[in-house]
Amino acid sequence: AGGDMEFLTEVLHDLLDEAETAKTDIKQGLKVCNFDDIMKAAHRLKGSAAYLGCEAMRDSMMTIQHESKKGITMTNEGERETLLKFLEGEYEGFLDALSNLKDEVTNWFDQNSRK
Repeated sequence: AGGDMEFLTEVLHDLLDEAETAKTDIKQGLKVCNFDDIMKAAHRLKGSAAYLGCEAMRDSMMTIQHESKKGITMTNEGERETLLKFLEGEYEGFLDALSNLKDEVTNWFDQNSRK
């Protein structure tokens, strides 16, 4: 951000907002078995996470996006169920990454607001 604290603050808030939207969209997609919606939500967040160096979140979104794409064309109900369970586990990993990111951003804001 070139030392521009205001810009960096805005970008981090945007990432967290986008992550919350993806969290909701993926959760809903898992609930109704909509692989397309899951894939799209993961895709939207993957790029932003990568841009900001949030590797755990990017990796999680990349896996969810890739695996969801497979689910779109699956017709075998057993395979779809297995994939959904896998995606639920990846979703939990994403929630952990999001929680860690929120903690790091909060700590960063606290440290930099005192300067």
